[in-house]
Amino acid sequence: GKHIVFIKETKGESFLYSLKIENGKPDGQPVLVKEGMQNATLHNWNENGICATVFVDIHDIHTLSIDPDTGYPAGNPAPINYAPTGSNTTPSISHDGKHLAFFSYESDPEVVVMDVDEGTTRHFKIDAPGFWILAAHCLSWLPDNSGLGFLVKNPKDEAILYSLDIKTGEWKSRPMP
Repeated sequence: GKHIVFIKETKGESFLYSLKIENGKPDGQPVLVKEGMQNATLHNWNENGICATVFVDIHDIHTLSIDPDTGYPAGNPAPINYAPTGSNTTPSISHDGKHLAFFSYESDPEVVVMDVDEGTTRHFKIDAPGFWILAAHCLSWLPDNSGLGFLVKNPKDEAILYSLDIKTGEWKSRPMP
């Protein structure tokens, strides 16, 4: 009962502070204990300090070779060779097997198209107002591999289909009933 600890959040940053308590009242100014407390939940004190849980939300894509004769794995899952890591999700392989597409959202959300053999990438910034990675569904290739599409619900809970022409980089959208 001699200190109160709290997390202060400012502009995307979270800091753990401690405030000394004397006779049930604050004694002095809060003291910074630790930076980088994003996604932390404080629980309680113990003899070693403060117990907290920190949730880390990491999304990465792994591939696994399959033996075509048996259908069984022919190795171990391996992460794709793409940086940045931790913010890549919803992989979709082209119908011809030559390209892998996925969402990447480390900074501005984009669709990344990776050449499977060469590892080279093309980046298409997602022009979708209100886009939120967890609201996007079904990143899929067009049957002729000329583009991609996905469905997203905007903040008004309206479904919108977005499609991308790979050659021109042009996005089109249309509301879905």
